[in-house]
Amino acid sequence: MHPPEYTLSVTGNLGKGFVTTENMLMPKEATVFLRDHKGAKGARKPDTTIVLEVISGGLVTLSVTFSATSLTRQVKKGDLDALDLERIKREAFSSLVLEHDKATDLVTYPTERKRGRKTVNELAASANATGESEFVAVGTVFCDPKNRANRSQAVRSQLGYGSIATANRRIKEARDKGWIPPVGSTEEEYTERFRSLTPEFEQLQGHDSDAN
Repeated sequence: MHPPEYTLSVTGNLGKGFVTTENMLMPKEATVFLRDHKGAKGARKPDTTIVLEVISGGLVTLSVTFSATSLTRQVKKGDLDALDLERIKREAFSSLVLEHDKATDLVTYPTERKRGRKTVNELAASANATGESEFVAVGTVFCDPKNRANRSQAVRSQLGYGSIATANRRIKEARDKGWIPPVGSTEEEYTERFRSLTPEFEQLQGHDSDAN
């Protein structure tokens, strides 16, 4: 899930509201904090902050931030690769699920870990189900001329996928369905596809902002 040097703490961002599903209650947004307490001072892994949110019935990663301090080394490219974001988000939210007493609408208490994990896994699976909006996003980022140097890495970082393998899988799915030009296409063809997808992509981003 994460390097063993790290300790993990998770906090529900209660000011962002709650999500209810059947008789389960959980915060809409949570923050995971990873800190290396075991390494030598000045050589520890950088502090890591991960923000997670339930959006449109799916559990997604909003951001990953690395912070270097006097106790840590500098941030390295491989630090992100060392994190299993998919597993982290499931484990983190599983600890925050409460059981909601609908009769009073006032009483909540921690649910069994197994039941909480089942609820979170369903949300994560929903987020991972590829729909048209995700293909639009993948196609737009992949075809963007400014991402020409490393298109796959751009898809991974900008769309919050947990690994480059997941990003490549989504890229292949998008290409198979015609959202991305075939392998061997010219830069002009990629740019033209980017231009055609951009208005729809911007509209989807506007909808996400409204939902938040």
